[in-house]
Amino acid sequence: MHDANLAALPRPSSLPDWLRAELRSDHAGETGAVWLYNGILRWSRNPEVIAFATTHLETERRHLGHFEAWLSAKDKSVLTPLWRLAGFILGSLAVFGGAHVVYLTIEVVETFVIEHYRQQIERLQRLREHPEVAEAAAFGVEDERLGEKVAIAIFRTPGATLDEAGLSAHLTDRIAKFKHPEVVFFVDEPLPQNASGKFLKRQLRETLAG
Repeated sequence: MHDANLAALPRPSSLPDWLRAELRSDHAGETGAVWLYNGILRWSRNPEVIAFATTHLETERRHLGHFEAWLSAKDKSVLTPLWRLAGFILGSLAVFGGAHVVYLTIEVVETFVIEHYRQQIERLQRLREHPEVAEAAAFGVEDERLGEKVAIAIFRTPGATLDEAGLSAHLTDRIAKFKHPEVVFFVDEPLPQNASGKFLKRQLRETLAG
């Protein structure tokens, strides 16, 4: 992580306990992701799979590097050896099932990760809402490369001028850059909810992302 980006983040020790625990889980998960691709590359002989895994391994290494640079030793997962082993075994087994199984395994893992980060973003929104955000809901949308990515729908307060750049700036000192929503929808009407007040994410996805 660049020094400027690292300096913009709060000290992990200043974060609430629940978020520190979540970051510890994220650190373990990113470790597992790196070794998932290591396992794939160790055994695969498929040029397409190798190219795909090589590209994604570099991305996951950058993500893991963010955590390594930011988190103190006590905020990092102590279970990383197990996550390395689990990731490597999962990647290795996927290869022996063929390219389809490799891509399916990656899609399942990435979908789980997307949902995990989406929940973190929503909890942060509830605790530290932007003054110009009246309502916000995060949900998954289709992605040609990974299967799914995080989107967010925002209904702004009257007269608000918040845009995507402003939202990104608001989130930068709260969560890592790669956890930011990849797609932002600003809507002109309140977000649809059910009788219990929960946002109708399937309806949002169908309406906004087709």
